[in-house]
Amino acid sequence: MFLLILNDTRFPRKSISRPIARSEDEEELREFFHSQSVPSYYEMIDNKKIQKFFRKGGPLEWCSPPDETYGQGIIDVGTKEDWMKQAAEKLEKEVMEVPDVKDLPKLIVTVN
Repeated sequence: MFLLILNDTRFPRKSISRPIARSEDEEELREFFHSQSVPSYYEMIDNKKIQKFFRKGGPLEWCSPPDETYGQGIIDVGTKEDWMKQAAEKLEKEVMEVPDVKDLPKLIVTVN
């Protein structure tokens, strides 16, 4: 599975990225990205000059071009099977190593 992760320019920080689109086919996602790309242009919004890079009215209109510094672009997130294997490994490592309550010594409290 591949995700297209970009920054939405309506957010104040470039480091805030979000998934915009996904595909099982990396080339399909790449073609979608290029189909939305246009020569940069400017729009005045709330008396601010905003530079845009993608088709007006399109799903990427408010996005900045990808910046790999922030983990943006087309990212291979692996398969469902990869995620299931990682989850099982995390369960084994982080949860199953915790002692089972049946294996802990019993504390007997007597009240006088």
